[in-house]
Amino acid sequence: MASQMATLVRPVPSGPAHPATQPAPSRRFDFRQLRLMAVTNLPNPERGIHVTQTALLADLLEREGAQVLRVTRQTRFILKTLDILLSLWTQRQRYDVIQIQTTPYHGFANTAAVILAARLLRKRVISNYFTSAGPDFLRRHRSWAVPILRRADAVVVASEYVRNRLAELGIIATPIPHSLQTTDWGWKTRPRLEPKLLWVRRFHPECDPQMAISAFARVQKVHSQASMVMLGDGPLLPECRQEAMMLGLRNLLFPGFVRHESVRDFYDQADIFLHTSRVDNQPQSLLEAMLSGLPIVATRVGGVPELIEHGHSGLLVEPGDAQGMADAVQYLLSDPLRAQEMARRALARAQKFSWSETRLLWLKLYERVLELRITE
Repeated sequence: MASQMATLVRPVPSGPAHPATQPAPSRRFDFRQLRLMAVTNLPNPERGIHVTQTALLADLLEREGAQVLRVTRQTRFILKTLDILLSLWTQRQRYDVIQIQTTPYHGFANTAAVILAARLLRKRVISNYFTSAGPDFLRRHRSWAVPILRRADAVVVASEYVRNRLAELGIIATPIPHSLQTTDWGWKTRPRLEPKLLWVRRFHPECDPQMAISAFARVQKVHSQASMVMLGDGPLLPECRQEAMMLGLRNLLFPGFVRHESVRDFYDQADIFLHTSRVDNQPQSLLEAMLSGLPIVATRVGGVPELIEHGHSGLLVEPGDAQGMADAVQYLLSDPLRAQEMARRALARAQKFSWSETRLLWLKLYERVLELRITE
């Protein structure tokens, strides 16, 4: 076991260790000059709609004095598209820039509609392309999707991983890490670890919740008192509940959708965080775990190695390797001091994603986009 753990924590090559270099503060533009229409799924707890990065960004910009409009709370595709287009038209005198959270598949149709509407209305448009599945979607639909996205005045991505994937398709993207109010998350020291695990994600095949259940089953064989909370909703939730019952797992909770302001309580009550995605970009839940002081075991996919350096600020395992994840949990439980050191390094990394660190990157982007409008 010791030799396996020595291999487990051996550093592996990873992505860039830090976000893009900060630009110098602008002297010609500040957020009070910004008039923005934020197009995203607005939080709706009654319908299980989570807070998106674009919605969080809109709140941060408003605190800086920007004028921000928001749309939409509609969930059905046709109603959502109509609501977006109607808002763009009726509010056209109140904004200069449209910023949309772009998603693949059906969601990309809304981005296409917004980009074309922006051209007709002579507005600037920014696409927040934060999804890890986005590059694969663009590759499969390269003939029409790529030309549409290129018509955006700026494409923003959260990680170098997605930027490089888009560059392969000829799309120039600006990397800006996710922005968080780091003061909203309380870092907790855990000198003594217990097998209390937390998983926060959508119950979707890309997030592989079954891997977390399988890893937990292996941990519970060694630690009978082990517990795990799997927080979130999605199409695989009923199947995962049934799997947990068939395996006879104890102390495994599925709270479903939880309001964002209540999520931090679950981080506070846990001792180890699991992340099992098969593909990912820069998951917000992982950043929140880092800010909460949780030792982390995550899959080595997409932009995750840009956040977690294996053996330094957490442990990485291969996607689908439930046994490897269980072994990593065992390692953390056996060496709480080492786990605490990793958590401290993860906190230092996560603080690079505070609004105070990323606001200048956004300021520079908006200034550039609006200058393009002025010089037309």
